[in-house]
Amino acid sequence: MQTQIQHSTKHTTTYNTGIGFHYYPDELHYRSTDLDYWLPKLQNLGASWLTLVSSTNRSIPETFLSPLVQSGIEPIIHIKTDYIKPLDIDVIKSTMHAYANWGIKYICVFDCPNMRMAWKTGHFEHKRLVERFVDCWIPIAQLQIECGLPAVLTPLYQGGIYWDTSFLGAVLEAIVNRQHQEIIDKLVLGIYSFAGGHAADWGRGGNKTWPASQPYRTPPGSQDQTGFWSFDWYAEIMA
Repeated sequence: MQTQIQHSTKHTTTYNTGIGFHYYPDELHYRSTDLDYWLPKLQNLGASWLTLVSSTNRSIPETFLSPLVQSGIEPIIHIKTDYIKPLDIDVIKSTMHAYANWGIKYICVFDCPNMRMAWKTGHFEHKRLVERFVDCWIPIAQLQIECGLPAVLTPLYQGGIYWDTSFLGAVLEAIVNRQHQEIIDKLVLGIYSFAGGHAADWGRGGNKTWPASQPYRTPPGSQDQTGFWSFDWYAEIMA
């Protein structure tokens, strides 16, 4: 059954359409005037979710987030850093708790750890890349669970310098080996599903449908996870 939510605009009913958008890639558009401009447009487009960029030490204003929630649009907060590194949990804790108290359900920290640009210069080439990423991410996941939120795993760049499906498999193995069952039970994957230059159904069915495709190699006539259906490929790894 679809959920019906009442709000103060002329469009008084929203449904879970599955349609969503990425907002500006910065923190400069969270004023009341921005909300007044964009909220009606998002509602007219049938948006059910909106990804918003945040930082570790400054939250997006509640006055911007609450009207989205009340309108049936799920804010997805993406906290980005200059590069992947251990974060001061005491700093991010207040931000995370504030978001949880405002009704935010999904918060993602870091971005594209399988890419060189996500790391401090020279660090991508160091040994144990996956383990070093997990070292940084585990405290974040534990904090998310403490706040009553799911542990959202950082999205990977589709394909990538370190092939995303291989990276994901190695991350999951590291979490299991460290016996973080509470994280496994609350784990949610952050996934990029950009179509890029491919057709909308590129990669549909996952590796089971396209068994010839292997990490770093997609032979002619085959397809891979670098399109909209990346979630099919990731689901096989999670199974």
